[in-house]
Amino acid sequence: MVLKDQNCVKYQLSQLPLQHTFVSELPQDPQRENFVRVVRRSCYSLVAPAFLKEKDSRPRLVAWCPWVAEELLDLEQNERNKEFTWEVFGGFRVLESSDNFTYAQCYGGHQFGNWAGQLGDGRVICIGEYINQKGERWDIQLKGAGKTPYGRFADGFAVLRSCIREFLASEALASLGIPTTRALCVVETGKDVLRDLFYNGDVKPERGAVLTRLAPSFIRFGNFELLAYYNDLETLRKLTDYCIEHYFPEFLEATTIFSDDNNRYALFASRVVELNAEMVAKWQAVGFVHGVMNTDNFSILGLTLDYGPFGFLDRYDPLYTPNSTDLPGRRYCYLNQAQVARWNCQKFVQSLISLYGGATVFNIMEKFDETYSSCLSNCYRNKLGLLTWNEETDKQLVDSFLDLIQTDQLDYTNTWRMLGNIQTSDEFPQRHFEQYLISRKRTLDSSRKEAWNAWIHRYVTRLWKENNTNDLLRKERMDKVNPCYILRNYFLFKAVQLAESGNFDEVENLLQVISNPYEERPEWNVYSEEPPEWANVVGVCVNSCSS
Repeated sequence: MVLKDQNCVKYQLSQLPLQHTFVSELPQDPQRENFVRVVRRSCYSLVAPAFLKEKDSRPRLVAWCPWVAEELLDLEQNERNKEFTWEVFGGFRVLESSDNFTYAQCYGGHQFGNWAGQLGDGRVICIGEYINQKGERWDIQLKGAGKTPYGRFADGFAVLRSCIREFLASEALASLGIPTTRALCVVETGKDVLRDLFYNGDVKPERGAVLTRLAPSFIRFGNFELLAYYNDLETLRKLTDYCIEHYFPEFLEATTIFSDDNNRYALFASRVVELNAEMVAKWQAVGFVHGVMNTDNFSILGLTLDYGPFGFLDRYDPLYTPNSTDLPGRRYCYLNQAQVARWNCQKFVQSLISLYGGATVFNIMEKFDETYSSCLSNCYRNKLGLLTWNEETDKQLVDSFLDLIQTDQLDYTNTWRMLGNIQTSDEFPQRHFEQYLISRKRTLDSSRKEAWNAWIHRYVTRLWKENNTNDLLRKERMDKVNPCYILRNYFLFKAVQLAESGNFDEVENLLQVISNPYEERPEWNVYSEEPPEWANVVGVCVNSCSS
């Protein structure tokens, strides 16, 4: 039942000791029946997974992340091979330690800039919290496990396509050092789900699946927004106190005096704002575009949350949005992400005004600007391999670089990676850029080559200025922050196509590649290739919210 491996306790899933502080410490919806309704003065509703009574379907494991299972949940290595495991993570069976405690959260949110009212976990069921051997807390959720009181018009299920996308995206961002929820596994349910992929009336059956995902907390901005909207100040304070106690205990000793500079709620809000500013700065540096930056998709811990029609920049296009629903307005395009994140943070901060006063909002929001600017500058300093940073001149260096790759439609990820090959000791450092163009089968006219030569000369001069001339050491540093592999949408498209035909090998291949994004391997060269022309269409590089 419980094994010890190198002084670390390992569990069989059936014996995993789960806790339920969210359920035991916060107000519960008194209605136990599972039907769609407006829920007031409650943080959650108890609800069981939908497949518990299914007798004619057998779950099947599609994908499994072993390091999440073993390092985050302390599960035995063999648990992935057990049908019991597939049943639990497919929503067909409830663990004894979570029976009568599974729930869906209640929250609201702003979607595309407009208040959407009550939203909630429409198809997500949390089965409990696990405190691992390292003292880390992980909430475990099943996404696609059935309808909840917050399902509105949806069926509560998820399709294989969207589960694979979120599974791989979660681990891709984690490996890139970006705060994110994590993914344990994808389990096929054996039930088809009807979906209108592009909302054009073309409804088709897709294979149903459940994604098991983890996070220290899945509490969102929208949890607070909905309570503030209802003017439910008692529950709002309880929820905020819960968050401070469990996630920000450093603020427990602070005062609760209204408008005090040391008000614990203001300190909490400030830290949430800082965490989200850091997250979005890291998105920008790596070229990640979330696609659905609604306030109900923003985490109090600054975690990348709810992967829908996301994408990474291929050719550098600041107006790129991976979400077909975001066209033509492009509210959530790459260029706008910081601005939208700030707007979301302001909505969150305003939802807590009753706890610290309106005069505090401005000071808190200044934290976003300071943190975002500082974090992004630090990211760019590392990507350029610089030892120091001059905000004015080095920002101009970055802006000039981005202008060049935009004008010449060069790949964002690969061109950053190329910079590590430039050598200060070389009489003609631009030759490395020319070799890069040849390797990518690209040609530039003489005027564009001159523009690049001028920028490279400026870059090398900057390196010499700070005596940053150890080319080997600098390349080692740069190669640790400029990935050679990202989760491009056309790779996902092909992996999903194969998975829908029953072949899950490419999902496993992608998991291995994106989990080692900085480690260049000859056998993985295909995964650094830029998308072919056929991929530049809706359905590949741009996707809908259908999931």
